[in-house]
Amino acid sequence: MVLHCQLFNYTCQVYPKDTKLPFHWTSAVPFIYKKNIILGDLHRASKISSNFDLEITRIKQKFRKAGYPWNFINNTITKFHQEKPCPLIPDWLFEERTEVYFRVPFCQKNEKIIRNVVSTLESFTNNKVKFIYFWKTRNIKSLFPLKDKLEL
Repeated sequence: MVLHCQLFNYTCQVYPKDTKLPFHWTSAVPFIYKKNIILGDLHRASKISSNFDLEITRIKQKFRKAGYPWNFINNTITKFHQEKPCPLIPDWLFEERTEVYFRVPFCQKNEKIIRNVVSTLESFTNNKVKFIYFWKTRNIKSLFPLKDKLEL
């Protein structure tokens, strides 16, 4: 966003914190989280920055330092550029689709399998049922219950 005035020429950019890096590529988090971190930075840069190309180079460098593969970063940026602006009334609002929700315990093995299972189920139902999955994670404290209960 560039604001022009007769007396002043304003430019805006995203302020990068020196200590703020995304989690490393090898971290055990869902794949979609890694993609969404890049998309979040791209959305922020597109809304704030007046020099979007400079911000893209910063984003690429930031994620390369965190071990993200080049092709993953570039594909995510390319898909971001190809996205259409959101319509006022989306088409899916008028679709009649049954939604089925289920929870899956998170681990990297499940992450790879669940995408294939969901796409197979949706094609089996001719896309009349939408399968939505949530990652089930556990709190650390649930793994270590207290042995002695306090009696008052």
